[in-house]
Amino acid sequence: MNVQLLAAINDSRHITHEAGQVVYLNWDGHQFCLERSRFNRFVRALEYGSRQLFAGDGCYSVVQVDNDVREVWIDKTCLTLNHDEFRALLNAALTTETRLHGFRVKIIEQPEELAAAWIKFYRMPASIAPCWN
Repeated sequence: MNVQLLAAINDSRHITHEAGQVVYLNWDGHQFCLERSRFNRFVRALEYGSRQLFAGDGCYSVVQVDNDVREVWIDKTCLTLNHDEFRALLNAALTTETRLHGFRVKIIEQPEELAAAWIKFYRMPASIAPCWN
C-alpha cells in the first residue's frame, strides 16, 4: 500500500491518499476511508457547513451546535469540533481536493468494448449516390 501525505494539520490529524483513488482522513486515532469520487461531496458539505446551520451531501453532513461547536458526520460517525479545528479540517480538505487534480483515476475497460463504442460513435453515414435525371 503506497500512501502519500496530502495535507497535515499535526501528527494525529492529516489526510493521505493511495494512488489518487482512495483518500484517508486520520483524525485523533480515527481513520475514515473515502473514495475519491465521493470526496468532493465531503468537501462541499464542509464548505456549506461553514456558512449555514446545517449542510449535508449524501452520507456527509455538518451541524452547527452553537457558535463555537460543529458536528461533522461521516456516515454514522460524529466528530465534534470547535471553530479552529473545523477551520483546520476545511482548509486541509480544500488543499487535498486541489492536490488531487493531478491524479487521474484509471478507468479499466476491455479493449474490445472500447473499440466497439468508438466505431459505433464514429461510424459515418452511408454515402448516397446522386441521381441524375
